[in-house]
Amino acid sequence: RIHKSQSVNAKAVGIDFRKTLRLLAKIKKVTGALLLLTLLQTVVLSIAVVGPGFAENILKIRVEEFPVLFITPSVIGMGIGAILLGNFFHKVSKRFMVRLGMFIIGLSLLASPYVLSFAGSNIIYAAVTLAFFMGIAFALIFIPANTVVQQETSDQMRGKVYGVLNTLVGGVSIIPVL
Repeated sequence: RIHKSQSVNAKAVGIDFRKTLRLLAKIKKVTGALLLLTLLQTVVLSIAVVGPGFAENILKIRVEEFPVLFITPSVIGMGIGAILLGNFFHKVSKRFMVRLGMFIIGLSLLASPYVLSFAGSNIIYAAVTLAFFMGIAFALIFIPANTVVQQETSDQMRGKVYGVLNTLVGGVSIIPVL
């Protein structure tokens, strides 16, 4: 049997959910930023899923070496990208930075089979370099998209908007496994 306090809480959750959806429908920038952040997380999850096979079959390294040779350069690239954005490119349009980041990620993903096949004995260096530039690209997308969400939402709605982001990421996290 449902208690009165439980039905009131369910009603309040429904009202909050509708308010958040109305806000997202009204502020297209925030909706776009959430979709970008969701897409970025899906790419990260996809890399995590294919990483072990990529390490063993393509790079010919042990799976245990993959984090050091791929994740570490990506994280360093993200850090450098964040430093560059914060110190030198903070006045450049967020839209341009996101587009540049998307271009770099797309180019890296499209070029990686060719770069790796022509790298020969330098395949590890090529993979590290691609990972580094993908890390920079992730920062170019992640930071401006989060900035838009923070600037365009009120303090009262921000947590709810990030809740929608977490729900979206959770929903699409199954895609890389499929």
